[in-house]
Amino acid sequence: MNYKQLNLKVMKKLVLFLVLSFLTTTLFSQNKFTLVDSTTLFGKVDSLKQDEHTEFALSVFNVVCKNDSELTLVVNNLGNKFFPEGYVLYWANKTYYPKTEYVNDETEKKFNNTYVYLEKTGTETNVYVLSPSGEMVR
Repeated sequence: MNYKQLNLKVMKKLVLFLVLSFLTTTLFSQNKFTLVDSTTLFGKVDSLKQDEHTEFALSVFNVVCKNDSELTLVVNNLGNKFFPEGYVLYWANKTYYPKTEYVNDETEKKFNNTYVYLEKTGTETNVYVLSPSGEMVR
């Protein structure tokens, strides 16, 4: 086997590995949100409010979890817009609509990302979710 054949085999394996890695993370990744700090979350909220041309929702959930694995489950559900029954004590949601367009479900001016920020206060935790407008799935 010469150098070119060896190099070609290595390149094929590398490409196969990269494609499989990409497909695995794309197909099996359930989290469609980003965990951020308070500065990032509220800075983005402030910029969207000042912009006045984008529809978005800001929600806060007060949750009680026994351990970190329950908290991870709750955060994953909330970040993916699923309401975790039994963990949420109360929640509030405010949707901001564009000032320059008639409000409808087909607007192209929706915020397309989901940011989640956790604020622990003793036994309770507040989960802030900045997301596209729309209802939580129960």
